Order: sequence, then structure tokens, then C-alpha cells
Amino acid sequence: MSLEKLVIRDCPKLLTLPEGMEGLTSLTHLLIEDCDALQKRCKQGQGKDWQKIAHIPNLSIDDYDGDDDEN
Repeated sequence: MSLEKLVIRDCPKLLTLPEGMEGLTSLTHLLIEDCDALQKRCKQGQGKDWQKIAHIPNLSIDDYDGDDDEN
């Protein structure tokens, strides 16, 4: 079995992603929600943790993916 989907939700004290995320090659979906500090670190192209998750095809970082489900 391989990890394909990971949800990180409501973890305000989580400040960074662990080392080795780049090695999770089977991970196809990552959702990060209600984790303000982590959201900033995962911002596309400029966040300090972006390179750890750039290989994941389906990313949703709060509303960062451009979807606006509230309207």
C-alpha cells in the first residue's frame, strides 16, 4: 500500500512539512486547511515548503487552488 491522499486540517501549531515529502511519489492529493503558518510556507513558487509538495498533482491549500466554494 502507498499513501495516495493526505489531509492536514486544523493544525495551527504545525509550522512546517516534514523532510521527505518529496519522496512520497504515490501521493496524488494533498489538502491543507485551517493551518495558517503552513499555508504560507506552501505557497506556490515562493513558500519555503513549496519544493516539498510541488510534485503532487492535486493540491488544495485552503482557498489557494483557486476554487471558491463559498459563492
